[in-house]
Amino acid sequence: MACTRPLPRLLLLLAAATAVAAAASATRPPRRRTTRLPGGCRGAAKFNLIALGNKEQTIRGNVHLERTEVLGAVAATGDVTLKSFSVNSRGTPGVCASAPTSSTPIALAAGGNLTTEDGVIDHGRVVAEQPLLGGGTTVACPVEQENVDAGAVEQWARTTHTSTCAAPVAGCQTSTGDGGLLRFAITPVAGGGPAHCTVGAADLTAASLVEVVGRPDPSSMVEIAVKGAAAAAADNVTLTNMGFAGWESSATLLSMCNVGTLTVQDVGLKAAVLAPETRFRGTSGAVNGTVIVADVESGVEFQKAPIDCPRKRRRPRQGEE
Repeated sequence: MACTRPLPRLLLLLAAATAVAAAASATRPPRRRTTRLPGGCRGAAKFNLIALGNKEQTIRGNVHLERTEVLGAVAATGDVTLKSFSVNSRGTPGVCASAPTSSTPIALAAGGNLTTEDGVIDHGRVVAEQPLLGGGTTVACPVEQENVDAGAVEQWARTTHTSTCAAPVAGCQTSTGDGGLLRFAITPVAGGGPAHCTVGAADLTAASLVEVVGRPDPSSMVEIAVKGAAAAAADNVTLTNMGFAGWESSATLLSMCNVGTLTVQDVGLKAAVLAPETRFRGTSGAVNGTVIVADVESGVEFQKAPIDCPRKRRRPRQGEE
């Protein structure tokens, strides 16, 4: 009768460790991929609406839209809730004809839950940490369950917002007139930089007609910093019962500085909005431009008009002046 020799203790320990590791691997969920949103001005311009939450994260970057549409792409660091909606109808047709890849344009990215009911997300990738698509929802590309990293675009937005709110007046004279007139008179800026205007939050809210005059050409950038009180988020701004003249969607940047809530109600605003510390509200109306805010709860229509980004200057070749 053959006798078996007992395995050395070390081999027994190794076998046990291997079995434990294999069992853990079998029960561990697969590592989730991460979609990183593009950064810089050009990265932001790829989206129609971005919600980042405020710097202290006491406001999450949530988007809640009902009975409205966003003609471009949407990105949020928090939850996205959509009811009776349309997203990205002005995206690039045909990008979902084949399986999406990392280079496929994004139609919607949610860093938290994506909850939908009765609507369409068109022409691009749909990425969410937790997709919860309800009845009546149509998507052009398959939904991908991934993490969303908005760090690059958030860094650009907060840095640009800080510098815009702190910038001195340049090439702009602000005045008021009868009948609620608020006028920004633009003059050329040395070096060809953007004109920079400032106005108090209360003065903008009280206006009935807001004019930008003297712009050298329609593509000349005009920055308007709306200043709240010295205490952070002390003032709110409401744009309603007012008209706008001389505003250009891609070449007007409206920055909210120390403003708690921006409400757009029954007006059409042609401007990019840079307000990563500010909540966005309003049940009707339209914003034609890139919108970057803390969070959104709205029925306002967001129309696609990407902000004009500064062009990189070509380095002169040898011999050029």
